[in-house]
Amino acid sequence: MRLISSILLFAAALVLCGCSSFESRAREHNATFTALPTATQERLRSGDVALGDTPEMVYLAWGEPDRKSTRKNAAGISEQWLYYQHHVQYSTGVVFGGGPRFFRGPGGRAVFVSPSTTWVDYYETGDSLWRQVTFSDGKVTEVLR
Repeated sequence: MRLISSILLFAAALVLCGCSSFESRAREHNATFTALPTATQERLRSGDVALGDTPEMVYLAWGEPDRKSTRKNAAGISEQWLYYQHHVQYSTGVVFGGGPRFFRGPGGRAVFVSPSTTWVDYYETGDSLWRQVTFSDGKVTEVLR
């Protein structure tokens, strides 16, 4: 049952995330991609973003960011693209019900139990920052991985 649930959850995540492949992004921006030197095309294909890259080049390498923000300071205006790693974790927990009960467990230690102890399977989801890129004047000025 867990295997089937995990497979269904994974399939649903793939459908919902709307992931694009490098090839589909390269086709979408064919004029830009084919104008780049072969070494740069290979670098972007491998997911490597470098200082001086344009937003379109970053899009080719990493796809659409999860979030964009603009920052304005004395140095000027910069834009940040944030990419998050989305994860789902399967866990099992225990839920206690009824009144507390104590008994002597191994080694004579007091152990808490409940007459209606239930094991529950659940999924935890979360996001963590995966990559971040900063643009100034239309060029990458900072890459965090």
